[in-house]
Formats: sequence, structure tokens, C-alpha cells
Amino acid sequence: MPSRRAAGFTLIELAVVIAIIGLLVAGAFTSFSAVRINTKLRETNQSLHVIEQLVQAFVARHGRLPCPAQPNLSPSDAGYGQEYNSGGYGSLAADGGGGGCNAALQIGTSRVYRGTLPAFAFGRRVSMITDGWDTQFHYIVVGEAARADSVTNRLWARNNDVEDEIELWDKAAADGSAPAPRQIVNLGVVAVISAGPNRNGGFTIDGQQLPTPPAGALGEHDNLDVDDVYLVSTDYSEDADAPFDDMVRVWTEDDLLLPLALAGELKSKQALTLERMRRMVDVVYAAAAADAVDPNGAGDVPGSSNYRTRRRALPNCDEDEDGVAEPSSFGECRFPYVDFGMSLAEAQDAWGTVLYYLPNADAADHTTPEDEAGLYLGGPLDADDIVFTLRSAGPDRNIATAADNLVIQHTKAEMVGRLLNAGVTFDDDPDL
Repeated sequence: MPSRRAAGFTLIELAVVIAIIGLLVAGAFTSFSAVRINTKLRETNQSLHVIEQLVQAFVARHGRLPCPAQPNLSPSDAGYGQEYNSGGYGSLAADGGGGGCNAALQIGTSRVYRGTLPAFAFGRRVSMITDGWDTQFHYIVVGEAARADSVTNRLWARNNDVEDEIELWDKAAADGSAPAPRQIVNLGVVAVISAGPNRNGGFTIDGQQLPTPPAGALGEHDNLDVDDVYLVSTDYSEDADAPFDDMVRVWTEDDLLLPLALAGELKSKQALTLERMRRMVDVVYAAAAADAVDPNGAGDVPGSSNYRTRRRALPNCDEDEDGVAEPSSFGECRFPYVDFGMSLAEAQDAWGTVLYYLPNADAADHTTPEDEAGLYLGGPLDADDIVFTLRSAGPDRNIATAADNLVIQHTKAEMVGRLLNAGVTFDDDPDL
């Protein structure tokens, strides 16, 4: 006769089996959730890489960075997903010639602007450029970099306590714990932020803002701050009171422009500046070729007691920065671009500073007798004397820090030789 025990499981055995199945299901669910989050993290990282490429392509095409989109618009609104410029939505053509981003998106008084990614500026729909959780990317840009001539005539970021730059740190500004915050990126010009899996403070595709982070989420609050552009990228945390899962990218001007310059998509600011300096050298030579000075008046004749040899002379420089040369200005001041029919943009380096010009007093003096001044063959300058210098103050816009200055100098021998080769004559008195 068979045992009654063989007929089925006891209640205890069933409970054990159910518990094991529950553990397996929970483990499988946890594993599936982790895989799902990791997949969305990879998708978001890929999107951030694509956004960097789209921004670079925009710069190569338009010579500037795009302004942000207004974040709280719905797909039915006219400006949805478009740049919000000072004159309205859309391209700079709608903004009166490139006056920059709309003041409504300005962060405090920083001259930095934030909104959401302007998808239509890149030829995409908003739904095509969201993070892995279907949240719009936050987009922050330095205003100077979004102006129409930013690549050719503007300094994008300035190291002045986060007023004209974006800074990225590894700890929130209000976090006083040790160690002290460490800066990751300085002089950033554009930032893109995903609100991460918790979506705190993000905007949906429909323009609805999601709940902001809890008070203890100091890093996430810094990334949403409307008063400064101190951004944070730190360790991932699921702490309910102090979470952090933002994904942050900050790019500098060099990050964006140097790859384009290396690929031949645009010229570097150094190359643009040197080109302008070489054109201005031509202007100086043209002025010397056209200018034969007789300090004693046109009525003098050779052999008379008051005759002074006609000589070539360089233009003086501009001391009061109005583009016009002042008489007897020989110190290192600005190039007198107005005197030569040049525009301000033509006389600036690519960082927006008018080029400095230093003529040698003995080559630029238009008033004293030729035995004291003048670019004539017999003197007073030696062949290897510098007759003029052009100088760019470089990316820091400070001529006193010579390390990043760009300099072109010409000697008397170089200048006289070039003018003689061009058929320019010098009426020199051999007795001088």
C-alpha cells in the first residue's frame, strides 16, 4: 500500500517553493531593471555625442552657436523647438541681424542663457533629440558665442567668476563637506544636461516641467539654477533625500572649434587673426608707397637753402581708439583703421580686440626735418631696425600677457626692399 506522503507536497514544502520562485522573480526583475536603466544611459550618452556633432556642424555652417529654445512651449506653439533670439523665434534673420539670445532666457545677470535644446536649429524634431527617458535636454550657452560674428570677431568666454562662462564642478556650491569642490571644466561656452532617470526638473516633450529635486539634492539644484551657471557632475546617487543622476556635458570653445579647424571646416581664430594682420601689413606698405613727405612745403626746390628731401613715412597710430591716427603718436596704440577706409571688424582680431600698431618714430614722423626722421635710404634707421609692429592681444585680450600675443614685425631693410621691388622711389640726399 503506497504512502500517503507520496500523494503531494506539504504546506511547508509549498511555502518554500513559492519563496524560491519569488526570489527568482525578484532577482530577474531587478536584473531587468538594471539592464533597462543601463540601456537608457547608453542611449543618452549616444544622444549627447550626437548633439556635440550637431553643434559643431551648426557652428561650421553659421559661424556661431545656437540660442536655446523656450522650454515650456507645447508642440502647437509657433516657437516650439526653435531658437529664441532677441527678435523672436527662428534664425538670426528674424532677430535684426544677430543681436543674440532673448533676454527672457538669461541666467541672472550672467549674459549666459538657458532653455531646452533647439532641435529645429539642427534640422531635427524635438522627439528625435531627447534623452533615454523622453525628457528634453537642458541647453545652456554663453551669449557672446551665439552672436552672428562670434567665430570671427568675438571672445566666447571670459574667466570672470561665471558671468560670461560656464563652469563644471564635482560638488555642489553649497556643499561644505571635505574635500573642497574641484573644478572639472573652466571657460565653458555651451552645456547640455539630461535630468537622468529620476527626471527631476526636466521638461517633457509637451513642454511640461516635471517636479523639481528634493531640497537635499544640491547638485541637481545647481544644474537647474536660474541665478548662476555653476554646474555639477558628481557620483550617481539614489538617495531619496539627496539623489543625483544628471548627465552633464560642458564644452569649451577649443573643444568645438579645434576639430573643425583640423578638418578644414573653418579657420582657427589664430589663423583668422594672422590673415588680418597680413592684410594690414599691406595697408601700411600702401600708405608708405603713396606718401612722399616734404616737411617744408611743396614750393621748395632742390638746391635751395630750405630744401628738405621728400621721403616715405608710415602712418601714426590711434591713441584715443576712435580709429583715427593722432599727430605724432608713436607709442604702441591701436591701428588707425578709419584713415584707411577699413571697418571696425576688419581691424579687430578674431577675439574682438582692435589690433595694436607700433610705428617707429623715426619712420612715422611727418613733421620734423629728414635728418631727424623719415624712411629714406640714407638714415636715420639702420637696416635691421624695426620700422613697425602689429600685435594681437590674443585670446585673453590683455596685451600685457605676452605669452598669447600674436606679433608681426618688419625691419627697415624688409620695408625698403619691398617698396623698391614695387617700383617706389626714394628721393634721398646722399649728404644726409
